[in-house]
Formats: sequence, structure tokens, C-alpha cells
Amino acid sequence: LFAKEVLTAGANLQILENRAQAVFGTSFPAMENAAQRMAQEFGRGSSSMMEMQAQFGGIVTGMGISGRKMSEMVEATTRLTVGMQNAFGLSSQEAVQAISQGLLGAGKGLKAYGVILPDVNSSMSEAEKIQANYNYLLERGEELGWNNAASTRTFWGEVEKLKDSWGDFLETVAQTGALTAASFAVETLAQTFRTLASPIDSATLALSKLGAMIGSVF
Repeated sequence: LFAKEVLTAGANLQILENRAQAVFGTSFPAMENAAQRMAQEFGRGSSSMMEMQAQFGGIVTGMGISGRKMSEMVEATTRLTVGMQNAFGLSSQEAVQAISQGLLGAGKGLKAYGVILPDVNSSMSEAEKIQANYNYLLERGEELGWNNAASTRTFWGEVEKLKDSWGDFLETVAQTGALTAASFAVETLAQTFRTLASPIDSATLALSKLGAMIGSVF
């Protein structure tokens, strides 16, 4: 089972990198750096951040927006998505879907979170509509405190960090082998104890993960 997880993680990572390169083209190295920077800032996995960026990048570049403006929009919406996740306990997929629909003007899924998209001028181009929705989402997200929530420790945020840590562990095994992965696993457990707000939850989750790692690796 563990070997299958490792193979799947390695294959998914390659698929993600290929997709992101196709979306961002020559901007891929810069977006990869942005994903790593946000991963470090928020305590999340770089693959998780790149997955979000690739989703938003597909929308933005599909409307003909490129270069620095594209990079700014993709990074800002990714930050907003992490904040929304932390604030409401959403999965990455749920938060990305809600923000993506908002960018495209289909804001029904955002109403439950206090966001009602204003009507945009029908004479606008699709790129202009995306820009208008993007500007509103950032403004409303700031009012709702989502930007601060991205860097705030919440229970659900810590759960997402644990998921990403496990994903990083599997990717490390797939890329560099078990010895390096074993060292990474120790750091993952240490990070679990340091970051979870509740000592009881921290101990329970960490011991559970330790048991899984010992049983799987050895």
C-alpha cells in the first residue's frame, strides 16, 4: 500500500509540473518560486500551492492575461484561497472551486461565505470581467480578514498542513529514496508537535503518523 502511494505521489507530481509548465510557459520558474515561497510562509506543501496556481493560471492565461499581471493575479488568488480555507475549514478543492467560479462571475458558491459578486458591465471583454471580479474578490477578502487568516493558525489550517506534510513525504520518497525520506519524516513529526494548537491533538496525530511511517517504511 505504501509503495503504491509513493508511486502515485511521484506520478501526480510529474503531471502537476507538466501541467504548470504548459500553463505558465516561460513564467514557470517564477511561479515555482512563488509556490515555494508561499509554502514556507503558510507552512503548506509547495505542490499544494502550485496546484492552486495552475488552476488559477489556466483561467487567467485563458483570457489572454500574461506576464507580470498574470503572476500577480495568480499569486494573490492563491493567497486568498489559503485564507478562505483556514477561515472556513474548507478542503483545497472546495476553496479553489469557489474562488475560480468567482473569477468567472459565477459567484453563487461564494454567497455562503459573505461574498456577493456585483454585476459587471456586459460590454466588457472577458479579460476585463475577470479583472473586475478579481479586484472585488481581493477587496472583499481583505474586508473579511481572509488575507490575515492565511497566516493565522486555525485547527483546519493545521489539518491541511498535516495533509501537505504527508504529501511532501511521499514525494520525497518517490524522488530521493527511503533514507532521505526517513529524515524528512522525523522533521515532519517534529513540525506536527510544534504547530498544532492542542497538545492532545498534536500527540494523537503525531503518534498515529509515526505508527503509519514505521509500519510502512520498515
